[in-house]
Amino acid sequence: MRVWNHLGAWALAVVLCACGPGLSLNPDAGTGGTGSKPDTGVSPEETPVPVVERSSELTYADPDGETIILTVQGRGFVPGSIIHWEEQPLSTTYVSETRLTATFPSASFRYLVMNGAVQVFAPAPGGGLSARVYVPLPSPVISELVPGHIAADCEQTGEPITVRVLGKNFLRTSVVSLVGSLPLPTTFVSNQELIARLERSTCYSADTRLLYVDTPSVWPLSSARVTFEVRNPEPVIDDVWPRVISVRESGGADAGVDAGTPTDRNAYLTLRGTGLLRRGTGTEVRWNGTRVSFFRNGDGTFTVVLPPELVATSGQGELTVHNAPPGGGTSSPTLLFIRSGPVARELFPASAELGGAGFTLEVWGEGFDGASTVYWNGRARTTRFLPYRGLLAEIPAADLTLSGTARITVVGGDGKSSPSLGFFVSEKRPAPVVRDLSSAVFTAGSGSRTLWVYGSGFHRTSRIRWNGEERETTFSDSSTLGTTLSAADLLSAGVARITVVTPGPGGGTSLPLLLRIEPRHAVPLISLPGTMTAPAGTPEVALSLVGYGFEPTSVILWNGMALSTWFNADEYSRFGEGRLSARVPASLLASPGTAEVRVFSPEPGGGLSDPVIFTVLAPGEWGGTLSPASAEVGTQELFLNVSGWRSDSPLTEDSVLHWGSEVLVPFIRGVGSLSVHLEKEQLASAGKVEVRVSTPGVGLSAPSFFHIVPPRTPLLRTLSPGVVSVGQWGETGSGALRVHGQNFVGAQYSSQYRPPDTQVLWNGTARSMSLNSSGFDAWIPVTAADVRTAEMVQVRLSKPSAVGETESLTALLHVTPERPVPLLERLRPAGMPVGSPSFPLRVSGSGFHAASVVQWNGEPLPTRLEDETLVATVPASALATAGEATVVVHTPGPGGGTSLPLLFHVMP
Repeated sequence: MRVWNHLGAWALAVVLCACGPGLSLNPDAGTGGTGSKPDTGVSPEETPVPVVERSSELTYADPDGETIILTVQGRGFVPGSIIHWEEQPLSTTYVSETRLTATFPSASFRYLVMNGAVQVFAPAPGGGLSARVYVPLPSPVISELVPGHIAADCEQTGEPITVRVLGKNFLRTSVVSLVGSLPLPTTFVSNQELIARLERSTCYSADTRLLYVDTPSVWPLSSARVTFEVRNPEPVIDDVWPRVISVRESGGADAGVDAGTPTDRNAYLTLRGTGLLRRGTGTEVRWNGTRVSFFRNGDGTFTVVLPPELVATSGQGELTVHNAPPGGGTSSPTLLFIRSGPVARELFPASAELGGAGFTLEVWGEGFDGASTVYWNGRARTTRFLPYRGLLAEIPAADLTLSGTARITVVGGDGKSSPSLGFFVSEKRPAPVVRDLSSAVFTAGSGSRTLWVYGSGFHRTSRIRWNGEERETTFSDSSTLGTTLSAADLLSAGVARITVVTPGPGGGTSLPLLLRIEPRHAVPLISLPGTMTAPAGTPEVALSLVGYGFEPTSVILWNGMALSTWFNADEYSRFGEGRLSARVPASLLASPGTAEVRVFSPEPGGGLSDPVIFTVLAPGEWGGTLSPASAEVGTQELFLNVSGWRSDSPLTEDSVLHWGSEVLVPFIRGVGSLSVHLEKEQLASAGKVEVRVSTPGVGLSAPSFFHIVPPRTPLLRTLSPGVVSVGQWGETGSGALRVHGQNFVGAQYSSQYRPPDTQVLWNGTARSMSLNSSGFDAWIPVTAADVRTAEMVQVRLSKPSAVGETESLTALLHVTPERPVPLLERLRPAGMPVGSPSFPLRVSGSGFHAASVVQWNGEPLPTRLEDETLVATVPASALATAGEATVVVHTPGPGGGTSLPLLFHVMP
């Protein structure tokens, strides 16, 4: 027996043994041979000589490429056909007369460089050995990328972008790369799939890249390059405001010659859309094909600037948006109208009650000047001009004695008149819509307090009800009502239902807000310490502190000693602040020095506030007030302000601040105040730091102390909204819950607004939140699933501390099955020229629900809820004839109802 061996490869004898019957190189082996073939007396049909096609291939069968699958394509294959690889027979699987396969170790052809020879042997009669065909060694092949491209202008933060690379001949060592870049982090899934992770900088701007797969092995083969595009999105214009523009004429009012007229003659449009790029090659905005400038606003909209020469004559114009390739494209055009003379676009308010009091009407539009006058049903009204905004007209009560429609026009100094808008004088009062309470949580036994209710559509006759009992109510304005809660109301822990009722005609009852009365006291917080100095030897003084979490049982401490304290119930503000006062006896003011002043509230809950410093000054001594007076340990940065205690304080532009042993040069200095920037290293350790101010020629101030304190307990005061309806945002929509309070961040005077350790507990489950720039408001994302069923959701804030989690008092979000009666306040636009194309009508108000529908003269329009605005599509057919259209919002039950109407003017 001949044994073949090359580079440690297998022996032929072993292969023959493993292959089983039919694998002998003797053509007659396994068939009886020529001499043993039975004689049937009939000449059998001969097997053709097999043919191997060049489409035959080698592929890997395992992650490390140790086993190879050889697939042979051709014709003339029969059962018993044998594949020969480099003249050696292989164990062969017959698939069909055009296909054979064989599996063998890859070590058998490591001596090869580019390809190997394949033949197929077919048994007698006929048959024989095919011609040689050379099959390339297996290299990675990319058949598909998922996704095949990514969108440009993506967010630069977040997880890397993952791309599935599908194909064949991938190994565990395979790496995905972009031409011209370092290899990408790659995960092997199978011989047919890899996952590559791209940094988000890849999608910064549109580009066409080449992607390939490298497989380090005995044969360092690479796949062919495939195109991977970062495509610009196709831009779409959703809305343009305004749709009617005033002509910028070459002279007159629009040229800025009249007193009080802005000299800026550009026309400004607000553009909403999708696929509008923020970076990279950017988006082009075009007016009648001419590129114009624009800038992005903070709310995601764009302001488009049309120079006066482009809107110098009456007529029409088309606005389009264009993104460059790859991808990109040009949006469908939006038609705008240009009119000569003033253009009134919007009224606020757009309706009033019959017999109501006089009010100031805001008329928004353009083409106005200092000589413009607002007319009510053809009669001029006292008018004031607000540059870049509009006109204010005084509407007397006498104009509200007849119900129906009043015509509002604007006449310029040149006598040109705007198209009219309709103002609706209603015989009915709107139904009240409540939004939130201040505060949303009180402590049992906290004494008499003022409760403020915020919402929309409140009337002078509106009344607050406490658990169904009507209370004396203070009307502040259409969005604010107040009432006084007695000590008996807040005596015991529990939940109170707060509603607002407006009597007829019209009116109605709001949804209920839930007021939580907690058994625990809040940890007090001093927000405004007032005057904290006195000369040594001063007689008894009154100390007055303003802050949060103050209760009748709270006590002011002076260096740990309780002072005679009283709670000012009548001075409880709508922002949740209260006032505590105490008498400081003369004995504590006899000698110069400093004292730590704190507020203490007893258990349950309660605790000590952070300290503020009271300074007793020696004769001739001076000092400054620190703002803030403390910060949490670990605060990343802080802007510390120091102001003089007296109007003649010797703080000058040459003053410096002594922070312990450090001397800090202020970044802002002026007469009477200075500001320094504290770094995180200066706030890293808990304790107190002596602070003085040094002024040349004057010397050092009296010492004060800045306290670096452990994490404070967060304070929750208001939830907004405090009530939502089941299904508020539909099946897939979402909203946000605003939490207003204190101690969300380590220090308010900082640019660090989102500490990672502050979280919201939603029915006890932690979820993330984000803070606005003030640091007093946190926003909690709320999904459709969160408001799918009616319940009382418990919301509180949590922050870790040295003694475990510290938690705020709990407020309640009321998810109710009832829906409010919608309140319609504004239409944008309030009018369009006759013959205009279809456009989106933006309806502002309150009490809207995902099920709410805008109706046009009683006919429902396609409507969607966008944030807190309804957007309805008005068809072109509704604008075919000049006249007035009645617009209402209808919300189906449970609850719900139809709003009072507003008027839309189809201008001739």
